[in-house]
Amino acid sequence: MRPLLRALAGLLSLSVPGTAAVPASAADPVSAAGNLEASVPFELIDNRIFVDVRVNGRGPYRFILDTGGVNIVTPEIADLLGLARRDSLPLDGAGGGKVPACYTDLDSLSVGAITMRNQEAIVVSFRPIQEAMGFERMDGLLGYELFSQFVADIDYDAARIDFSRPGERPPPSDAVAVPFEFRGHIPKIRARLDGREGDFVVDTGDRSSLTIFTPYQRQHGLPEADTPRYHAMTGYGIGGPIRATLITGSTLAIGPLMLGGILTRLPDPGNGAFDAEDVAGSIGTGVLKRFQLRVDYPGRTLWLKPGAQFGQGDACDRSGFWLARRGAELEVMDVVPNGPADAAGLVVDDRIVRIDGAPVDSIALPAFRRRLAIDPPGTEIEFLVRRGTDRVPRGLVLRDLLPASRTHLR
Repeated sequence: MRPLLRALAGLLSLSVPGTAAVPASAADPVSAAGNLEASVPFELIDNRIFVDVRVNGRGPYRFILDTGGVNIVTPEIADLLGLARRDSLPLDGAGGGKVPACYTDLDSLSVGAITMRNQEAIVVSFRPIQEAMGFERMDGLLGYELFSQFVADIDYDAARIDFSRPGERPPPSDAVAVPFEFRGHIPKIRARLDGREGDFVVDTGDRSSLTIFTPYQRQHGLPEADTPRYHAMTGYGIGGPIRATLITGSTLAIGPLMLGGILTRLPDPGNGAFDAEDVAGSIGTGVLKRFQLRVDYPGRTLWLKPGAQFGQGDACDRSGFWLARRGAELEVMDVVPNGPADAAGLVVDDRIVRIDGAPVDSIALPAFRRRLAIDPPGTEIEFLVRRGTDRVPRGLVLRDLLPASRTHLR
């Protein structure tokens, strides 16, 4: 069955023709345990949930679990499994460009003890995203087809997801029920941003905390003139880099739950899906990981219970540049004017070969990017940079680019 859908994801922000939420393309799933439940460990990398998935009985492969997505496999996996491809289509992305894609058919997709049969999937390359984000593996994506059949209890503190059939398990005690509607096939909830009501999609594939779409920015004059800010590359989606203005201090209320001091992303106009006019913005994993989260597509309800990370503030980059993986080197893709990297003499297209004396091919880029946000101001980092045939040392001193972010419950 051809899915007619529109996906809006922070990771991909892909748009596929059609707008209706549709049933999954599988018949009833099966379980090796016979009870159609599964407890699946995950790894949170750069605020994305990575799980092990088997495709047509082979693997495991590394997939992102994304409430804003659908079944996707990369061309590399399609080639490895000898999958036939059909029906080319262009995908729009958050980066503003279009990329080629097509469909394929899968005999099975398995996560934990659950197997979904007769799945349709999109084939699209993640290579530019993988390099820009520095993911070691990124083989595909699981989304609506799985969520539409199971209730997912996501425990960010324990790094585990429990899948169950609708109605089989009670929600977490003392959790807040948040009803949602579908925007295409992604959950859309009503929330309040700085006291103003608006519709927000809920997107586990969005690495940020809060993204405010450009029409809403224009409507409410954001950012206000006296708001501290800086402009930078903030990620990479289908179609290219995502450039945005970053501010802190926003207050987001979801029902009785209120989070203050949220690091907020205001994408530039022309960033594809972030130009949508029918929603105010996207709530990403930077916010969601602060909760025990139940995602109940069949019941059209999210359940939120503050977790161990609820009182933690957002970590904001203190380096003022963006690095991408390029083989055994790291490429400087973006430098914030007058930021720490700029002061250190780093420029776009520099190739970094060593960090604090260690070769960069031994460094996990997402973990290093995290370090650039959580190491204290005044931390010094030494780089060895290749420019053509020259090797030049550069020293960078971390400092705050925005006022410190704090999160609280009111």
